Amino acid sequence: MELTPEFLLLIPPHTTFSTKLRHSFQHFFIHFTAGGSFTRIKRHEILLPAGKYISSLKRRMEHDSVACAMQLYALLYELLLILPADCFAEENEPVMDPRILKALEFMMRPEALQRGNLDVCKEIGMSLSNFQRLFKLEMETSPKHYFLNLRLEKARQLLLSPDFSVPEIARQTGFADRYHFSKAFKAYFKMSPVQFRIRNIG
Repeated sequence: MELTPEFLLLIPPHTTFSTKLRHSFQHFFIHFTAGGSFTRIKRHEILLPAGKYISSLKRRMEHDSVACAMQLYALLYELLLILPADCFAEENEPVMDPRILKALEFMMRPEALQRGNLDVCKEIGMSLSNFQRLFKLEMETSPKHYFLNLRLEKARQLLLSPDFSVPEIARQTGFADRYHFSKAFKAYFKMSPVQFRIRNIG
C-alpha cells in the first residue's frame, strides 16, 4: 500500500504491519487510545481521505502546542465518527482471541518487559506451545519477536532522556547486559544506542 498525501491511514489496535521505504518522505503520526465501540474495529488498515483535514491542520500548526494537540485529537475523533459500519466487528464476532488479548495487555505493562513467555502463559493459563501457536496465528509474529519489539521501542523512548545510562536502560528493558542490548538495538534501528542518543539529544 503506497501512502500519498491525499490519504490518512488508520491502523487499529493489535494490527501487525511493516513498512518498506523506497525513498524518504515527510510524514506525521500520532498514537492514541479510544474506548467504547472503537475497541471493536476490525484489525485491518483503513484509508481515509485527507483533503479537508490537511488544510485545517496546516493553518492551526502555527498556534501554541496545547491548541495544536487539541486540534489533532478533534481530528482523530471526527475521523472515527465517520468510519463505515463494516469497519466494526459484530457484537458476537470476536476481534481477537480473548486469551491473546489478555496476553497483550500483560505484555504491555512496564514490569513485563523483564519477564518472558512462561510468565505470560502463567498469567493467561495456557501451555507454552499452545500460546506460541495461537499468538502467531493472531498476530502473525512470534511472542518472542513481539516482546523484543516492545523492549526496543521502550528503550528508544528512554534513550531520549539523559536521565538514564545505557546499562540502566538495558536492565529496565529486560536485556541481559549492555552488549546484548546494543546488538539488538543496532540490528533493529541500524545504529547503536549511543549513536541514537547523540543524534537525537546531542
